[in-house]
Amino acid sequence: MVAQFFKAIRPINLAIVCGYQYIIYYKYILSIIDEPRLSSMYFLGFVVTTLLITAGGYLINDYYDHTGDLINKTNWHSLSPSTLLSTYLSVTLVGFLLALWIAYQIGHLYYVSIYVIAVALLYVYSAWAKRQALIGNIIVALFSGLSILVLLLTEWPAMTIAKTTTPIGYEKAVTIIVGMSIFAFCVSLIRELVKDVEDITGDESSGYRTLPITMGIPRTKYLIIFHLLITVVLTGVWAVSQWHITPLVSSIIFVLGVMVSLGVSCYLAFRLNGKSDYTRLSNVLKITMVIAMIYTCII
Repeated sequence: MVAQFFKAIRPINLAIVCGYQYIIYYKYILSIIDEPRLSSMYFLGFVVTTLLITAGGYLINDYYDHTGDLINKTNWHSLSPSTLLSTYLSVTLVGFLLALWIAYQIGHLYYVSIYVIAVALLYVYSAWAKRQALIGNIIVALFSGLSILVLLLTEWPAMTIAKTTTPIGYEKAVTIIVGMSIFAFCVSLIRELVKDVEDITGDESSGYRTLPITMGIPRTKYLIIFHLLITVVLTGVWAVSQWHITPLVSSIIFVLGVMVSLGVSCYLAFRLNGKSDYTRLSNVLKITMVIAMIYTCII
């Protein structure tokens, strides 16, 4: 049962979210602000809350996707729809209580609205938007980007002070955080399009209207290539703008890691032909996110 639960919540994806939040907060935010709203304990609670939101999103997604997953995925978890729903409700309730406690402790109860909005968006995605062309893809991509950007928004009052006291640190932090948020959005959007192609058989039998179903796989492939090329251009422009202020080792990792993996992704995208190719591309894009996280850690 425990093993099946861990399959359902995608621990690798949760680890990537957790890693990004810790790096962003401790390396780029906490190092330049004097009076953070989140102490170490509250920040830990913040991260756990994010993980609960994400895990809950996976659970409710699998609840609504149960029939399609039986067709699309082999060796998948065996949790029943009733178990998925009850676990989702439990995880969501625990996350809400934790978010409420943190918001109360730091004196900003309205922060609970962030949790409510995030949970609502993921529920809407699973119950309705995922079945529509592109809408669901954008919602998931936005969630990925905002999971990084939300830390900047949470500590924004202290960051505005840092803009005056440590302008260089402030500029670097904002540039990195916003840049990584956009990068996470772009890569997540591409992965969602790729997964739509992977799951087309089960989705079609479930009555979904995703892009591969409405536009066809060939056109979706061209759209994936287009988004990949846009991501490569945006990432390259951002890298050039940072080249003069980043350590040499960071620049080397960026070029050999992030840019090369994006290049490999483009190569694979042009050669897409069958479900296994789309799965391979999805895995490479996930590796790209991990490499980008390592780069963020040492830049």
